[in-house]
Amino acid sequence: MLDHVVKPDLFAPGNRVDAVQCSSCTLTTIYPANRTLLQSYMRNRTGASSDYFQLCGTSMATPAVSGAALLLLQKDPTLTDGQVKARLMKTATKTFPTQTTSVDNGVTYTV
Repeated sequence: MLDHVVKPDLFAPGNRVDAVQCSSCTLTTIYPANRTLLQSYMRNRTGASSDYFQLCGTSMATPAVSGAALLLLQKDPTLTDGQVKARLMKTATKTFPTQTTSVDNGVTYTV
């Protein structure tokens, strides 16, 4: 199906996602500033969490899409890969924000 929209076919949350942290993992050691701030999930607490770590990218978006695909397969195990993709794409909305803000290395960009 041609819809004149550039890839990707599906978007999922993948920016600034808080995930369970592995305190001895390389990412946690190299990027300690990515630890989730305690005040984001605990009142009257400051500092960085030792439980959660903030990440961005397809590594964080993929689990959301995979989970949605698995829910579809749980409901109907006879679905093919193509049918799962088609259902995910058909139920997704193709609306884009008129303005967006991103932060990279402390610099804020608004488009």
